[in-house]
Amino acid sequence: MALLLAVYPYIRWLGFVSCVYCAQRWQQRIFNMLQALLKVERFIAESHYCVTPLEKSHLQLLFWLRLLLQVPRTVAFIIYAFTAVDGLYIFVGALGSKTIVDELYFLTFTIIWQMCYTLMKLQRYINQLYASPIPRKSKKEQKMLEVHRMYYRLIQMTRDYCEVFKYPLACMLLILVCMSCVTGCSYYRLLVGNHSDNSKPLGEWITLLVNINYFLELYLFALIASMIGRIHEYTLHELRASLCDSDLVERSSDWLGLQLAFQDTSIKIFGLFKINLQLFIPLVSGIALHIIYIIQCDYNYM
Repeated sequence: MALLLAVYPYIRWLGFVSCVYCAQRWQQRIFNMLQALLKVERFIAESHYCVTPLEKSHLQLLFWLRLLLQVPRTVAFIIYAFTAVDGLYIFVGALGSKTIVDELYFLTFTIIWQMCYTLMKLQRYINQLYASPIPRKSKKEQKMLEVHRMYYRLIQMTRDYCEVFKYPLACMLLILVCMSCVTGCSYYRLLVGNHSDNSKPLGEWITLLVNINYFLELYLFALIASMIGRIHEYTLHELRASLCDSDLVERSSDWLGLQLAFQDTSIKIFGLFKINLQLFIPLVSGIALHIIYIIQCDYNYM
């Protein structure tokens, strides 16, 4: 437990350094991703097509939930800083570093959310082009080829996304695991263990609130990543099941289907940890086992 408490500030510092490095090193690539997403948005807007209101409202709800999660953590940090931190400069420095980290994590969520929204639009647009006949064959063929190129560009963007944000996402998982272990051990000691004079119940409750907040952020992130995986599956099924009246469009559909079938289109951290809803089972199990191990090792301290 003492080792975990000693290492935790350095892990937070590592998360801050990874965010600064990502923003400085990959600034142009992040800008290019945003530009590519805007280009696809303009293409779909010119085609006068959008997703259904139900799908749009669901995605917008996830976005607003993620935005609202910023508020309680900031309030909890300010309350804890006023009660525990001595010195204005320390408080301002801690608040500034926290703001940088939170904003970069929000940027990672915003980009993947926009990718999911754009992929959903393209998938529905592909479905519409296959289902509804267009009087001019050449016009439909041109639209299909352009949609396939746009979709493949978003597949490539997924790999760029994993490459650019691998360090911040890895640090986010590391901070979450470390913080959850500290919180679990502290609450075990607070509820059934030894109560010392240095214990601060307010700080324990604030830590629990922040920890739950981080878990909810990771859940929303994994939910969006899982939705992207389902969109790819629907698109692949549509490409395989639909009949094309043009050899060029058929070859393009087969080529895009091969990219979806054999390329890794999931969100991964260093190619090892796949971000989806199934991640929570090993994550929670690992955190629980670490808490049990720490309690057994430091039983006298507890």
